[in-house]
Amino acid sequence: MEEFLIKANRFLYRNPENVIINSLTGGDMKIIEYNDGGYTYRNYFTEGRSIYGQVIISFKKFPIWVMQYQGGATNDRIDERTIRKMKVLSMKNQGLADELYPIRGPRENESSGFVYSNTLFGSIQKFQGQETIQFNDETYYNLILSGGMLV
Repeated sequence: MEEFLIKANRFLYRNPENVIINSLTGGDMKIIEYNDGGYTYRNYFTEGRSIYGQVIISFKKFPIWVMQYQGGATNDRIDERTIRKMKVLSMKNQGLADELYPIRGPRENESSGFVYSNTLFGSIQKFQGQETIQFNDETYYNLILSGGMLV
């Protein structure tokens, strides 16, 4: 499962501009999906200043791993262009997932002065954590994460 998560993150998020995002029926949620070798990765989420999402990995249509996340922009001064930059930075970091950091990618990353930080406690079996993006030592984005194996 861990190898599949890494592969899905790399395939989907290494080039965020190429990610295909579909709307679910009703239009209130978006989905990003990847399938390989009997595994399915589905990321269901809302978009905007505040976001909520859930990633579910299934094997042969049986859910085996989940991650919930919620958060978003931390203040009203942040414009939509900056929010998009932060989303791309977060996705690019996820695209750098490897055996050491399979869930959201490396612990730190920087782009155009934005500093990305990913702090997780636990293991892929059961974890919680926080993802933040700062600019000039001010937090612009904060996301709370939790999840783990279902079996």
